[in-house]
Amino acid sequence: MNIKLSYQPQQLPPPFAYAAVMEFESAENKLFLNLDLKYLEREELTDDELRAEGFTRNDDLIWKGEVNTRWLEDIKLLGEMKMSSEPNNENYLHIEKDDLILGFPSNIILANALFQELLQVVLEIAGIESPLKVVFVLEGITYEIIWKFSERVVIINEQLSSNWEIGRELMNEAFSLDFHSLESQERPTKNSLDMGEGLWYPIKDGQLINRLNILIGKIL
Repeated sequence: MNIKLSYQPQQLPPPFAYAAVMEFESAENKLFLNLDLKYLEREELTDDELRAEGFTRNDDLIWKGEVNTRWLEDIKLLGEMKMSSEPNNENYLHIEKDDLILGFPSNIILANALFQELLQVVLEIAGIESPLKVVFVLEGITYEIIWKFSERVVIINEQLSSNWEIGRELMNEAFSLDFHSLESQERPTKNSLDMGEGLWYPIKDGQLINRLNILIGKIL
């Protein structure tokens, strides 16, 4: 099986704008990934402007290697989605399977989320980014949660789980908070979270606290 994804966000300005091509091939119980990612429209930006955003002139990435086969079902799902003949206005995502043009996935929200997770796999393996880490304090109990995209596992207080689907729900709940409207603190409260910056954001929504506790309980 061979799956090719051509992806370009339509609303990102430089220096964040990029286009990427991912190709997956499964053979002999192994899964291989080729990534070619290029940043766009940076010609008019100075080196200082790039550095201010954490970039350089040499951020393009070409990577080829083996990835964990736990991702195989997600990749198959991309090739089985209902397709449209027209691209989405926000994210251009075109899919080919075994050299046949499939088109643009109708469920762009799911397809976009899967693409971002698969991109994170490469960034972790290549050593460009670390696994995602969030620390929750819920009803006074601390949970250190790590999402290792490279292995498609979740680690809660050093307990490893391969229940990525629930871990994905937990991740989405964590990022559902409007951090811009919350005042960060240096110390945790009874219900709060740290997104890895050493700053604590209060969680005041009782229903969210309940959902987080339920999801953590399903993983542990």
